[in-house]
Amino acid sequence: MIRSKRSGKRYALFDIEATQPLPEIPLPSHMTGIAVLVRRNGRPVHFWMEALPKSPAFTTQELERKICEKSGNRLLKACIRDELTPRIKVNQLPSITVAVCTRDRTELLSRCLRSLLAMEPSAFGTPVSLEIRVVDNAPATGKTRDLASSLTGVRYAVEPRPGLDFARNRALKEAQGDLLAYVDDDVVVDPGWLTGLMEAWIEHPDAACFTGQVLPYELATEAQIIFEKRGGFRRGFDTVRYGRTLDGHPANPCSAGIFGTGANMAFQRRILKHLNGFDEALDTGPPLPAAGDHDIFYRLIRAGYSIVYKPEFLVFHEHRRGLETLTRQYWNWGLGVMASVDKWGKIDPSQGSKLRYLKRNWFSAHLPELISSLLGQAPVPFYMVVGEIAGAIVGLMGEYSRSVKRIARIRKRFPFHPESGQKLEIRHVHTRDHGRKKSNPINPTNSTNSINPTNRFHMAHFKPWEILHLDLRQGVPELASRAETGGTFVVFWWHSIPLGQHWIAAKQLPMCAAELREYALTAIEPAVASHLLGTSFAASSPNRSSKTHHMDSKTLPKLDRPLQRLESHLSSPAVDTPYPTVSAVVCTKERPEQLKRCLSSLQGLSRKANEIVVVDNAPRSDAARQIVSQFPGIRYLHEPRPGLDVARNGGIDNTSGEIVAFTDDDATVHPDWIARICQGFKDPAVMAVTGLVLPAELETEAQFLFETHWGFGRGYLRKSFGKQFFQRARSRGAPVWEIGAGANMAFRRKVFDKVGLFDERLDVGAAGCSGDSEMWYRILGQGWTCRYEPAAVVYHDHRRDMEALDRQLYHYMRGHVAALLIQFEKHHHRGNLYSLFNSLPWYYAGLTLKGAVNGFSGRERTLHTEIQGCLSGLRFYLFNRRMAPSIPRIKPPFRTGGG
Repeated sequence: MIRSKRSGKRYALFDIEATQPLPEIPLPSHMTGIAVLVRRNGRPVHFWMEALPKSPAFTTQELERKICEKSGNRLLKACIRDELTPRIKVNQLPSITVAVCTRDRTELLSRCLRSLLAMEPSAFGTPVSLEIRVVDNAPATGKTRDLASSLTGVRYAVEPRPGLDFARNRALKEAQGDLLAYVDDDVVVDPGWLTGLMEAWIEHPDAACFTGQVLPYELATEAQIIFEKRGGFRRGFDTVRYGRTLDGHPANPCSAGIFGTGANMAFQRRILKHLNGFDEALDTGPPLPAAGDHDIFYRLIRAGYSIVYKPEFLVFHEHRRGLETLTRQYWNWGLGVMASVDKWGKIDPSQGSKLRYLKRNWFSAHLPELISSLLGQAPVPFYMVVGEIAGAIVGLMGEYSRSVKRIARIRKRFPFHPESGQKLEIRHVHTRDHGRKKSNPINPTNSTNSINPTNRFHMAHFKPWEILHLDLRQGVPELASRAETGGTFVVFWWHSIPLGQHWIAAKQLPMCAAELREYALTAIEPAVASHLLGTSFAASSPNRSSKTHHMDSKTLPKLDRPLQRLESHLSSPAVDTPYPTVSAVVCTKERPEQLKRCLSSLQGLSRKANEIVVVDNAPRSDAARQIVSQFPGIRYLHEPRPGLDVARNGGIDNTSGEIVAFTDDDATVHPDWIARICQGFKDPAVMAVTGLVLPAELETEAQFLFETHWGFGRGYLRKSFGKQFFQRARSRGAPVWEIGAGANMAFRRKVFDKVGLFDERLDVGAAGCSGDSEMWYRILGQGWTCRYEPAAVVYHDHRRDMEALDRQLYHYMRGHVAALLIQFEKHHHRGNLYSLFNSLPWYYAGLTLKGAVNGFSGRERTLHTEIQGCLSGLRFYLFNRRMAPSIPRIKPPFRTGGG
């Protein structure tokens, strides 16, 4: 439906229910664009806006196409959320006071109050005790009082001291509800507003504050369109719980604007009282009419509480209609942000590094926007950006201190007289903040980000990480806090299908089921979309988003219960399904205990390999032979010549399966490993298949560093690497290492007749690495396809100590450099030289500079070893380039050479 019909330059607003057929669209000719709110079963799912061409021929079919294109993945995510979320059952809900602070805007207030009164005071079949209070802030007339008295169920109070936070604190004093919700007088609440708030409370009953989505009520003027194009008040359509730590926000909680907005927020009343309410030196009206909401959000987080953003807790806001008033608003925003930063720096010096980081990034983000707006490439005019930057500069020049003095004069002018028996609360900012600091459970000096705000995981005192494989069919549990661990690495599955992962640091624990479910939704949605809406992600298109999948009007009704559809779509094939014969090869060298675990997992496969061969590479003992003798049906092969690729070639020569699958002796395989690999070969053009490699444990710092900065995992999306991938990338060096890892790979036997065996100058025992990726390079160079199949899973034991990790990375880079030169030797693709002599030096120069600035820890601590490995790889190739490889010269079917 179109919410407003005023004429003039404007965007039409549509509120679309995706589960219902679209009605006919009456689009007036003067509309210059559309803005669409998409819902599913009444719940907001996505909002987008788009300008229309001149004289548009806009139809219902065109709108339907755009909804599928822009909101399809969000609708899929909503379907997954519905499937994973248990049905809410509740016997009692908290009482709520809704406070509307206003000043002489009776028409807007009337609209807001009527939307509140129109709501059903219940949620999930349970009644809610709801009171509505209007706080009239320093009124000039009695119109607001008259309006409130004319509406049944609305209570009225006057706050004579001018300033929004004076009014908010008056509402706090008057309120009776367990929750105190604030909405601005220029908003209209959504019919599902109360249900959204109650759902947030049910999922997070310990949260101190709840914020919600704010969408435009109208887009009838240029100023309103500019504001919304720049982002408006929107905070997305995912539920987010904000606490002491927050991934991707190193300045948390100083960047308080991410938490929500004062136009739509609710608090546990007792907690808000405990913090003595809002800082009345902020949101005063001119000259500092902003930042009261940001400040209370900051203080809540610093006091150890949590804030939950819930998109279903939705209001529609009437934005500033004029360009001049919008410019003033941006000035106020810049002023308020930096006035808050100035305040926090004085009363909370432990956050100094975060505040400095925030200021640097705030200005560095606005300067490019200013340049873009000057060039006409930004939605906001340059003078508005200039206004916001100028306001920020004034805010840093003591505006908060001046405001404190003004508020002191206001208090003298309007003394507060408590009612009989009521205690007078002193609301001076320094008294309130010093009280908060005494009760603050956080040790500000023991903060990871106080040293380096960009450091994601603190490594000073490493603790083992727990690995949790979570089958979402069994529900989403709560995660308890465990002091002995560094955190939890969660892998999300649906039965035997891996769908995504998430790292949860120990400082984020405990974690409620609702919060973990949101992480699961974000992690698994791309893989579910890939499986259900497309055959595989085309790695041939580097610039294509992995979250973009085709969806049309016929697809939308099929999105219901997508995980169950996924299970049937990817269910393990029946045992009697015809498949090619498979030979499994395990190359080993002096690791009997790990080999034993590997062979045990191979014997537990749901679809057995036709033969399993263990190739013992240049052994110094008989341990591997004795281990193999414990497993009937597994053949032992002694290979006296050292080298992993020598062993692999021996395995190929001594097996007969149509498919030859390789795994390492320090890996264990998932029961469906062979079945999933065979599924990857359904396309006859596919000559190689790789799969997902997950860590078997994260018990040591070396294992953790390897998994977080290198690792063998290539994600949870199916990917096809073909001619386009190779041709587009080869001018700069095709990144064939992205295809997978040698610990989990398989080949059609006939491909070795076409491209030869593994080059024995590479991998362990020779150059050190990259025999697998060099083979994939040859396959792609012949025009064949490699497939990454994440459902084929193995678990790898990473190196346990830093010395072993250093040796591993040394040989990895040694082998990588040797492989680039060998690939150039065979194919004369100059992109390999570009990668070696341009990309690689710049990559390590950047890491070295970063280490010099932030310290050589984490990723940067092994740079010296890696660079030595690169130089050693160059020397290795020069001394071994005349060594005869066991492969023929390849003549690609398309033009060779650089570029």
